Amino acid sequence: MKTAIRLPSWLSPFLIVLLIALSVRLVDFFSMLGQQPNIFSVRDADGYVNIASNLIDTGSYSRELTSDPASDMTRPPLYPLLLAALMQLSGENGNLLVFVHIILGTITAGLTYAVGRELKIPPQFAFMGSILIALDPLFILTGHYYLSENLFMPFWIASIWLIIKYWNTHQLKHLLSSAVLFALAALTRPVSQYFPVLVIFMIVISGHHNRRIAWRNAILFSVVFTSLLLPWCLRNQKVGGVFTLSTISDINLYYYRAKTVLADAEQISQQEATQRLEGEIASLTASNNASPGQVYAFMRSRSVEILASYPLQTLKMTAMGAARLMLDPGFSPVCTGLDPNNLTMECFSGEGTMLSGNIFQLMATRFQTMTLIQKSMLIWSTILMIGLYAGYLAGLMAAWRSKQWFILALALGSVLYFVILSSGAESLYRLRMPFIPVMAVMSAYAVSRWQPKQR
Repeated sequence: MKTAIRLPSWLSPFLIVLLIALSVRLVDFFSMLGQQPNIFSVRDADGYVNIASNLIDTGSYSRELTSDPASDMTRPPLYPLLLAALMQLSGENGNLLVFVHIILGTITAGLTYAVGRELKIPPQFAFMGSILIALDPLFILTGHYYLSENLFMPFWIASIWLIIKYWNTHQLKHLLSSAVLFALAALTRPVSQYFPVLVIFMIVISGHHNRRIAWRNAILFSVVFTSLLLPWCLRNQKVGGVFTLSTISDINLYYYRAKTVLADAEQISQQEATQRLEGEIASLTASNNASPGQVYAFMRSRSVEILASYPLQTLKMTAMGAARLMLDPGFSPVCTGLDPNNLTMECFSGEGTMLSGNIFQLMATRFQTMTLIQKSMLIWSTILMIGLYAGYLAGLMAAWRSKQWFILALALGSVLYFVILSSGAESLYRLRMPFIPVMAVMSAYAVSRWQPKQR
């Protein structure tokens, strides 16, 4: 007599999450394939694609498609290397690239379930949290874009999962494995490179081990993490005179934040502010024959000078950036990714973007011309976003009441970290993506802890 194959209790919900996440992403992709010429192209994608193309054609790591390209120091290596490998395999066919991105997005949803279960959330509630990621329009619609977020997210969520696993088991192998994945995440998106400082702090002060073991583990974690970043930092020191993982933070500080504050403070246009700042760089280069390292150092110091000179405008710029980061339901991907007739990379006509003009007026005007499916998706994204914030706050309160200080610190620190670093004139909806799974897990945690009052 044959016996039925029974899956472990934890595996069945996990596989269902993966199946749902994969299905909705494939439906979205195939429904738009061949209708939208620029479906894979969004702002910033060209930089990654250009580096990948140069790696294949000339072996150079550069964003410039010229005969003598300069070495790029803005993009860390992992995502361009992945693109180059996939482009080499697929040739002119981009479907393989998109399929890999979709698989990565599916893995992110599955890892969200794993994080929930590692926090001892019952399977049905962990499933609920991960389904929110599987069905989140931001993750679905950006899943076929050539953007590093798609590779970053599995590294990032797996890092969080392993840190929790270390906390539960006291096993050093999980801590060191998390250090490796945190490094891979930083080598994909450099914004995450400082987060391990919070992890080290939690290890040292937690009382999880005695003080000697805690310091030993923190040092080992630091050594593994920094040793994996060191080669790329040394590479940038060699080619540009800057010992850094990426110079993108200096560029954003100068050409987004300082420029916006300068334009607002002196009542000039964004274009005029850009020309003025570019002129300062040109003067520095012409007079001192400045190296790339000197240019980036100037950009950093000049940006700090401008921001400090206009504190009210700096506060305004930061507040508006935080609002875009936290409250944009994904207007641009819904607008462009679900419109076969849109042939541009932007949602709005002309030069308008979510970073310019009257945001609410632009959104209201464009919403009126959207199709029913676009409006429905945007409404669902907005409802989901509001629900995630409410669930996240409820989860924090539940962790506080039950004195789960590790859960509270990790959940609060993960969100505040990205909000603080990403709130500026360059803020976009997709910079919120790293902490959406954290909010989903905390929402599931809150629901699992809720007990109705007994009569």
